[in-house]
Amino acid sequence: MKRFTFSLLLLPQLLSAQGNWCSTTDKINEAIALDPSLRNHLHELASQGAQATVHAKVQITIPVVIHIIHDNGVGNISDAQAQSALDVLNRDYNRTNLDAVNTRNTSTAPFAPIAANVGITFILAKLDPNGNCTNGIERRSAPGLTYNTGDECKSTANGGLSAWPVNKYLNIWVVNSINSSGSAGIVLGYAYLPYFPNGNNYGILIRADRMGTIGLSVDSGRTLTHEMGHTLGLSHTFDSGFGGGASGCHADDCSNNGDYACDTPPSDVATFNCSTSQNSCTQIPTNDDFGIDVLDQIENYMSYDGGCQNMFSLGQKNIILNAFTTSSNLQGVIANSNLIATGVNNAVTFCKADFSSNKTVACVGDAVQYTDYSFTGPTNWAWTFTGGDISSSTLQNPVVVYNTPGVYSVTLTSGDGVGSDVETKTNYITVLSPDASPIPYVEGFESYGTFPDNNNWYVNNNSGSAAWNISTLAARSGTKSVRLGNFGQNGNFSDELVSGPLDLSILQPTETITLSFRYAYKKKTTGDNERLRVAINTNCGNGTWNTRKTLSGSALSSLTQTTTYVPVAADWVTSHVTNLISLYYLDNFRFKFIFDSDNGNNIFLDDINIYQGTSSNEMVLVGLEESTAINSSVQLSPNPTTTELNCTFEVEENQEMLVSIIDAAGKTIQAHKINAVSGKNIVYLETGTLSAGKYNLVVQSKTGKSNHPFVK
Repeated sequence: MKRFTFSLLLLPQLLSAQGNWCSTTDKINEAIALDPSLRNHLHELASQGAQATVHAKVQITIPVVIHIIHDNGVGNISDAQAQSALDVLNRDYNRTNLDAVNTRNTSTAPFAPIAANVGITFILAKLDPNGNCTNGIERRSAPGLTYNTGDECKSTANGGLSAWPVNKYLNIWVVNSINSSGSAGIVLGYAYLPYFPNGNNYGILIRADRMGTIGLSVDSGRTLTHEMGHTLGLSHTFDSGFGGGASGCHADDCSNNGDYACDTPPSDVATFNCSTSQNSCTQIPTNDDFGIDVLDQIENYMSYDGGCQNMFSLGQKNIILNAFTTSSNLQGVIANSNLIATGVNNAVTFCKADFSSNKTVACVGDAVQYTDYSFTGPTNWAWTFTGGDISSSTLQNPVVVYNTPGVYSVTLTSGDGVGSDVETKTNYITVLSPDASPIPYVEGFESYGTFPDNNNWYVNNNSGSAAWNISTLAARSGTKSVRLGNFGQNGNFSDELVSGPLDLSILQPTETITLSFRYAYKKKTTGDNERLRVAINTNCGNGTWNTRKTLSGSALSSLTQTTTYVPVAADWVTSHVTNLISLYYLDNFRFKFIFDSDNGNNIFLDDINIYQGTSSNEMVLVGLEESTAINSSVQLSPNPTTTELNCTFEVEENQEMLVSIIDAAGKTIQAHKINAVSGKNIVYLETGTLSAGKYNLVVQSKTGKSNHPFVK
């Protein structure tokens, strides 16, 4: 079965503009283009649910597991926020929500009488798939899988978190942001319909700030209510149906068109403003429950009018309950034997000590915040720390300051007075030495055996994926380089090679510095779109990392190799990053390389160098002739430029060169000393601050120069 997403949701009432915030139709059409039989199959199943016998009052229990994928604590919602999300679900699906009184009941909006108590209760699982105790929440720090993500985060092998069996648990994944997949707007969540659960991707993916009503949430909690509706078989109220109609407005049989619910009036488009006079469709569908033209049902949870959502309809309840008879996964989830196996009705007891921290690599003097994640209901805590300013604590969430470099373990014993448990994390905290490396900084990795290595290099690796490591397979100089064995990996990984601290405080504001490195890479296929990013931080790794260069797709390499890639000498490219401005001239400067994979090939790094330049014209020599050798190899892109100009050239031997930007009046705007290396060199120049106009880029060695016009 081919993968396809059925619902991508944005709640536009939280935004300032309207647009196509959901790519549901696009995704369904993409899937149908791949498998034309899918259209009829979806249509038949949806119509079957709409026409099924009206179900009597029922009470269904669904075991839930919440997988939280965060960025070293960013987006790591609390247990309380996770529970608040289920609290909203339980109110909305049992019609105990306080705003139920706002459902209209007028001659043109007769909706209160058909508002439904769906009768579903969602409970966090108390037993995991192996029968061990759980609180139904698991967490993983995976910075490369919590931003702009999709189904790739739903895999432990990728470094994310895999679904628990989809026929036993309803899975919810929580991340920081979601790939828009071409939608014109920010996607807040998406879900799969139960008819095609797409294997272990079945469930809900939702942003951390749309879960529940407390903590990080900026939502009413209805994003999850909406997405759960999709997971249980509901379409948007403004959908045109799987029959292929172009508009939600129609006069045909309501159980075969639109959203297949005969008590949700057709709506032409997604709307966001909760207009109580809105009537986007005047047609009356055949077999419509109202028999007259009524207003749009803006209060429906499957609309986009998030500010006034407060109901499901009886017809939608019928579709949901029918899904439990047609979906084998849902049948398994609600089976009495499964409720026992997942422990949802068990008494709440304490069973597990667990904790996390806001960082695992710290600088001398850093405060590390520890957070208790013991479950369930701990009342006492006994922490033991080595290397910290305190050796123990009885607080639930203590803060420890580390003043001595080293690698330290942490132990937590927690309990509820009846039971207790111990969790020890060995070599959990690394405290960096305050002795930052000076510049010029040169690293060829010749003295390394593996990572991490003392105060120099650290690897952030998605569990299960290849990691940056020392390689003797190829090197641009010496015998060693750093390699990421990306060939043969499935999915999208983001792996980091992070430097130790450097001291740039000796630099004057008028001086310039350049970060250069050599890399070798080929794509596996022409369609690969992998990225190598260079990011910097001026607070020893704390706070924000600023990306200073991104190489992606063909800019990283236009060459392909379908077998495992090992470079030869001619493959190596030397990159020069010049936009390290004086704002970064501090004593706790760190930088890192981030590789974002796309099922492609291996990449190698070597010869990292940070060195001082100058903004003066000290290298400019009067009377130099135009150099044919330099001129013939220089290429500029893009030209015209906006924020960055890439200058590519080749030289036969290592040499010091000056790359300058000259304005139309002959004034030097930028001048960067470059330690060019034999072979291909790329210099990245910041142009975002330049005024619009014509400029010259001058590439100059001791023996010649070349001039190249460009436009901003």
